[in-house]
Amino acid sequence: MGTTLKSRRALAAILIVIVAVSVTGLSTYAVINNQKSTQQNYLLGLVLFQLGQPRIVSCAANIDEILYGLGLEEYMVGCVDHDPYGMGYSMEDYYLPRIVELILAGKIKNEINWWSPSLESIVSLNPTIVLLDSGVPAQVSLYSSLVSQGIYSFLVPQGTRISQIEVSILQIGSLFKRSSVAQALVNKMETKISTIQENVSSQTTLNVLVCVWIDFDQHQIYTCGNNTFLSEIVQKAGGLNVFYDNTQSWPVVTFVQAATKNPDKIIILDHYADLDPTMTYSKIRSDPNLGSTPAALNNEIYFVQGQAENLFSRPGPRVAEGVELLANILFPALFNETFIGPPYILDTGNYKSYLESFILE
Repeated sequence: MGTTLKSRRALAAILIVIVAVSVTGLSTYAVINNQKSTQQNYLLGLVLFQLGQPRIVSCAANIDEILYGLGLEEYMVGCVDHDPYGMGYSMEDYYLPRIVELILAGKIKNEINWWSPSLESIVSLNPTIVLLDSGVPAQVSLYSSLVSQGIYSFLVPQGTRISQIEVSILQIGSLFKRSSVAQALVNKMETKISTIQENVSSQTTLNVLVCVWIDFDQHQIYTCGNNTFLSEIVQKAGGLNVFYDNTQSWPVVTFVQAATKNPDKIIILDHYADLDPTMTYSKIRSDPNLGSTPAALNNEIYFVQGQAENLFSRPGPRVAEGVELLANILFPALFNETFIGPPYILDTGNYKSYLESFILE
């Protein structure tokens, strides 16, 4: 049991780094998309698309969701493995329901390792188009190899702002001649976000501590600075990311530093790390620093897991749902919502009940 727990914690640490790299977005990689070779390959991709049914390989979960939003999921033949290390994670917590159906039907092979994909695993799917994650160095390295084999490839910029995520959606829409669908999807996102902002505009801004990971052994919290779309979600939901002024995208802070920010709400993202909410909640409440914060004293500690957590960590269309979900957490009375707890847990099974509408349904 102890060995299993240690291995899960080790994997959690790896996942934290992976998520941080992905959602930060590495703008230098996006430059590749402007090179002449890519422009030529872009034209080749359009020709292939026009001549026959495309075979799309998606190398990131957020790309899956963009394709779904554009009505292109039926053309997917490959996507990333939801549980590459055999930890027993659920497909339902990782993929959209329709993607699960296509995988189970054998139409999509989910065998690509997101963090370290092999050229062979992608080529074996006989793709006409491969959409790569520009935030993963190994995927960026694959770009030239795929192009050299005549496989059209496109590095999807991750973006650090919601507006940049929308640009990626529009780019993919243009690539597949779905520009009007992509624009409608972006409009849907912006309508939801603007509606939420209008609803919370009269509320007192609350201080929010976002825990991307919490380490009780080292008394440290991995959180987000201002240059992340996660921080922007907090702001648009009517909150203030307590580390908004940190110049690092993903700073590591001590419990003491976090406590001095006096958070009104503490939001803990699980990242499939199998946190025990009850135990974690108890540790926070009993900690001499975190336990003295308004959030802990008022039991305002929320655990976000599974599909609910995906709204906050994936640079795709559902970030708009993340804004709505967080607004409900920050101002439950305003939205006539009641959370069961403490500890309060939002996961695959219950998060939809706090949303008025869905971006991808």
